[in-house]
Parts: sequence; C-alpha cells; structure tokens
Amino acid sequence: MSDRLADLEALLDVLPDAVARRRLGDSLNQASEKLKTSGQQTARLEALLEVADLIDFVGQGDAQHVVDTARRTAADVGESLSEAQDETTLRESLWAYDREFLPAVAGLDRSVRSRIRTVAQDRYHPLITYGQLLGGIAATSDLGSRLTAFGQKAILPQDQVATTDLPTVIRRQKLEYDALQEERTMAIGAGDVGEFLNALAEHRATLALITAEVWDWLKANDALDRFDVQPA
Repeated sequence: MSDRLADLEALLDVLPDAVARRRLGDSLNQASEKLKTSGQQTARLEALLEVADLIDFVGQGDAQHVVDTARRTAADVGESLSEAQDETTLRESLWAYDREFLPAVAGLDRSVRSRIRTVAQDRYHPLITYGQLLGGIAATSDLGSRLTAFGQKAILPQDQVATTDLPTVIRRQKLEYDALQEERTMAIGAGDVGEFLNALAEHRATLALITAEVWDWLKANDALDRFDVQPA
C-alpha cells in the first residue's frame, strides 16, 4: 500500500509539468497552423512598403502613421513570437499576430491601393484626352493613340492584382509613362506649342495662346482646320 502511495505522490509531483508540456504542445500546434501564412503576410508587407515608396505614399494624410504602425507591429509580433517560452506568452503572441499584425497589414493594403487609384486619376487619366487630341493631328496620331491606350489601361482598378505583384505593375506603369512623356516632349516641345496643346486638353485654351510658334506648328502639320473658334 505504501509503495502505491509513494508512486501516486511521485506522479502528482510530475503531473503539473506533464500537463504544462501537453498544453504547450497543443499551443505550438495551434501556432503552427496560424503561422502557415506568415511568410505570405511578410512578403505582402514588404511589397506594400515598396509600392509606398514608388507612389510617394508617405506624406499623404495619415499615411506615415499607417506605415509606421505596420512596421512597428511586425517587429513587435516577430520579437514576441521568437521569445515565447510558455503557453501564456505563446498565446499572447498569437493574439497579437491575429488582432494587431494582420489588421495592420490589411489597413496598409487598403490605404496603398486607395493612393494608387488617386495617382492613376491625377497622373494617367489626363493622358486619355491629351492622346485623343494628338490623335487628330497627322504628325502625332500614333503617339496620341498610344497615350490614350496607356491612359485607359493605367486607370483600370488594380484591386484584383495580388499585393506581391503590385511593385512590378506600378514600376512598369511608371517606366511606360516616363517613356511616353519623353517622346511627347520630343515631338511637341515644352514651349508655346506644348502650352497650347495642354490648355486644349484641359479645356482652357484661348486665342491668346496662339502665338506665331503655335500657328506655324499647326500650319506645318495641316492642323489649322482641326479646331473651331467659339465665344467663351
């Protein structure tokens, strides 16, 4: 009887540790399941930070706060997970991953995509009208068609593009835009002709903008009959 009692007492001594190990093991399994997508989320965050630089995101409204929150949360959760020693600290780390890190990345994603749409409207949408204008002039018809096509493509929503693909898409758009703008400058120049055509595209052109340089350019390109004169 005494031997059985001694065995029971010994079992009671080790049982708490065994239960704790079992609980930690269960928590580790849960952590493993939850963190299966952590690599994807990290890649997503890195892509968003890269896009933020490409579109001058920081400095727009509360953008700096959104970026700083995502960076800080990622660092804090990563450190917390790496230092978790028991069931309690591991559970707290997983809670922070679910309730702080994932929402921070999602918030940054929404804000960056919103800024992408704004940039598209401000920078690329005007190219549609401008391209249509140049498309009506023989000397610039090809360039005009490509400007219009690019503008129409660039303003399409990027909501269906995977976050990790956004840097490539945005960088490609920027390169194409810069190349078209350089070609436009070479074809038209930045002097009176450029000012006149910009004003036409923005519906603010007046006869005062038709200088000798503009007149000669329109005449040389057989474009004098392309425009009507109407009172304001």
